[in-house]
Amino acid sequence: MGFVRYVAKRLLSFAIVLFTGLTITFFLPRMMPGNPIDNYIGQMQSRAGQTLSPQAVQELRDSLEKLYGLQAPCGSST
Repeated sequence: MGFVRYVAKRLLSFAIVLFTGLTITFFLPRMMPGNPIDNYIGQMQSRAGQTLSPQAVQELRDSLEKLYGLQAPCGSST
């Protein structure tokens, strides 16, 4: 009886740790400030040594979001 209780406790603690770790891993990147597309555009501009017009930045942002599928909300299949 002691061994079964020990295994049950270990499995329960494993499930709790697994759930907590997966939840943190899922939400942490979504809670970080900034946008990966904006960071990428900023890096491109700094490497090129020039800045783009606001209209060009918006067009580039829209095309990159479409390319990487970031226009749809999380969990959608579109």
